Amino acid sequence: AEEALSAFKYFYQTRVRPSGFMRKSQMLVDQAERLLESEVLADAETLLKEVLNQGIEHAGAFRLTARIAEQRGDVPAAIQAYQRALHLEPNNRLTVLAMGRFLLQHQKKDLAHPLLERYVEFEHFDSEALELFEQCKS
Repeated sequence: AEEALSAFKYFYQTRVRPSGFMRKSQMLVDQAERLLESEVLADAETLLKEVLNQGIEHAGAFRLTARIAEQRGDVPAAIQAYQRALHLEPNNRLTVLAMGRFLLQHQKKDLAHPLLERYVEFEHFDSEALELFEQCKS
């Protein structure tokens, strides 16, 4: 994680072309995801904060930040991060389903219902989304 962070800072400070900068940002987000899967939350969070603190609007970074907040039990922070991810990619299946499940687990059907309703209007063959949407109605 430390090497990736150093490389990111170098590329940011030397003002690499935006495409190279975004590639490096994506590499950090990918590494953060691997760390999160290995349950190394602190290092994953450090990488994600570095990306987001540079003003980069990266839906994947926000989605992973939400997962970290979720694991820490910080419901408001998780909701906020999921909302930021959805603002950037409104129909991203991974984000919609993760946020939908999270909201239902925390008895927030009032927030889950419109999210899932909008999604299943366009993705009406997504059985997992339909199942979550049905849970909102019960």
